[in-house]
Amino acid sequence: MTEVKFSPLAYCKVILHAVKYPHASVNGVLLAPENAKRDGTLIIEDAVPLFHMALTLAPMAEVALQQIDSYASKNKLIIAGYYEASEFFDESDVRKANRMSYKIHENFPGSCFVTLRNELLSLEQRQVPLYASTKLDDSGCWSLPGKKVKLEKESVTLHAASILINLQTYDELVDFDNHLDCPSKDWTNADLELTIQEALNNPDDEDEEDSDEGVELANN
Repeated sequence: MTEVKFSPLAYCKVILHAVKYPHASVNGVLLAPENAKRDGTLIIEDAVPLFHMALTLAPMAEVALQQIDSYASKNKLIIAGYYEASEFFDESDVRKANRMSYKIHENFPGSCFVTLRNELLSLEQRQVPLYASTKLDDSGCWSLPGKKVKLEKESVTLHAASILINLQTYDELVDFDNHLDCPSKDWTNADLELTIQEALNNPDDEDEEDSDEGVELANN
């Protein structure tokens, strides 16, 4: 199975999306460079948060994918994967998820399906809770849970993600549901990217400013 490696930016966006909506399932698409695979590894450079209300709403998904595909092309990227964080622990709920991941797989057979394991997600990021599958089983479903995702600059990325969570930076994240409700909101999350980059470049500057307010992350 192909190894999947996330950039710090892509990882932080996925985690912040899941933390922003702890009582709902969330999903999104993953972007990779045009030369997506390097030495047998699929490099995920960016993530685009999609929905947190109706993950299987086909018309809205089509609109979103068209806009994302155009954005990716302009930035020399391709849609190379799909991620989903279920509101439930049972992976079978994810296995029955909407068909967007299969459509992405049809367009790019080397794509990945990434799931977030709720029991591994915490305010203090000490381990990677993302698992990636890059192949379908005999029944045509994703072979889950797959292999744990690798991170570029893992320790720095986990530390930065912890800071961002505790500062409640997830409130700044815009997914397509937010954009459809208010079109002026930027689904590319350009401003959030600057905040993430700041946390990655200066991980110790924010430590003492961490919020005392917690977030309930696990759902049954």
